Amino acid sequence: MIKVLTSPGKYVQGKKVIKEMGDYIKELGEKALIIADPIVEELFLDDLESGLKELDYEIEFFK
Repeated sequence: MIKVLTSPGKYVQGKKVIKEMGDYIKELGEKALIIADPIVEELFLDDLESGLKELDYEIEFFK
């Protein structure tokens, strides 16, 4: 069986990095689609939007 994983070439992790994510997303393109679960919406939405303030983006929450 062959397994293939394709992903961006960068993985960023760290405390409060969600507030800086716009800096990393800008390197990938001009518009972002953020897909997140309700926990992110409940706990981190303000930080997420703060980190994306310089980008054109949409957020889609799934269940």
